[in-house]
Amino acid sequence: MPLDTDPTLTQAYRDFFGSALALLRAERATSGKVEGKSVLVPTFLDIHDTETSFGISRTYAVKVIPDFTGFVLSRSEKIKSLPELGKGMDVLRNFVEIDKYAGIDQCYFLDPLIKLAQSAKGFDVPISVLEEKVREVVNCIQSGTFIVEALAVLDGFSSESARIQLSDSCWIRKLDLEGAIKFWEEDGEYARDGNSLSSADYLLQATMSAIITNQGKEHFTILDKLKQALFILRLLKRGKVHLKDISIRHLTWAPIYEPRQRMTQTFFPRQYRLSQAEADALAEYWRKYAVLFDSHEQSERLAVSRFASSYDRESPHDKIIDCFIGLEALLIKDDRELGYKLRLRTANLLGLNRDDRQKIFSEIRVGYDLRSKIVHGNDPGKRVSLSTRPQSVSIHEFAEELERYLARALMRLADLRAERPGLNLIEHLDRMALST
Repeated sequence: MPLDTDPTLTQAYRDFFGSALALLRAERATSGKVEGKSVLVPTFLDIHDTETSFGISRTYAVKVIPDFTGFVLSRSEKIKSLPELGKGMDVLRNFVEIDKYAGIDQCYFLDPLIKLAQSAKGFDVPISVLEEKVREVVNCIQSGTFIVEALAVLDGFSSESARIQLSDSCWIRKLDLEGAIKFWEEDGEYARDGNSLSSADYLLQATMSAIITNQGKEHFTILDKLKQALFILRLLKRGKVHLKDISIRHLTWAPIYEPRQRMTQTFFPRQYRLSQAEADALAEYWRKYAVLFDSHEQSERLAVSRFASSYDRESPHDKIIDCFIGLEALLIKDDRELGYKLRLRTANLLGLNRDDRQKIFSEIRVGYDLRSKIVHGNDPGKRVSLSTRPQSVSIHEFAEELERYLARALMRLADLRAERPGLNLIEHLDRMALST
């Protein structure tokens, strides 16, 4: 059933929007030039990437777009001095604890004004559009609920699929020109910096519902959803993919807090590339393995944390240490015969057959010896000799192999939990050792 809007609050927003738009129209009529350009037409680079046999070829096309956000923000002090804003704040106090939070005038009045100008593409706003925005804001304040969206650029990422659905509330999409321009329009700082999202970027997006009385707390929850999605990408395959330029905004009416971080062009080369088949597999990975990220088991949370930190390490020494801390958290519950138990249990957990188990057993033993050298301050060398390989491998390559062992251990743990609820993993693996 539709909510009856409070007439006092409704009139307060009508009065504020009306006076603020009148001020902005007057300012627009007398505005001059800034650095040779009208304040309403910053330039935008439409960027296209094409993969070639030599790498990625990038082309640029210059666009001109309006900068309503920048225009409003540059006149925020004049807007905040309007008597209609003061009266609106007095009315808002009946619905929101405005004295507890800074920047309430920005969140509840200036930001809705910016969105109103964006939706109308200017300051001559039709009365029907203004009334719709008034109802939207007032209904949101009275109901106390709104929708939060988090976005991040996937640095180093590319895919044959332009949109990948991970769940109902989380997905990856490649920006088109319209989407990239929208970000420029929504924050004039992007345009003035000449540094923003482009149509070459892939965005990770997540949404959730929140309530006004928990102002700010929902940000931690939705940031975890972005990190959870990154965790699933990293479980799927090797390659370097990271989050950068995270932004949080409230879609329903106005942001309570927004980092205003600049969204920048992706660095090259792209080191994480998904085929169509891999993109199709992501939703299944989310369904099966996202539970690991939310585990209440301390050992599993430690393993997930160390997997994430190993992925971000530049030093192979640090990566090796992280991997073994993660494997030990999953597979060791005492401090006796650590090395032997770790390689035996890892082999039994991951090995597909006898030969595969012997290979894993041998490589975990070599890795554990490297780990011991590193933590005791000895030089582990730059190359690693393995009885399972015809040639030595670099310590960087071997560290990434160990990282995949940890990823596979986490996934196998989740699979076993789903297949056999209540399974004691350590006892299960040790019984496997006795049977072989």
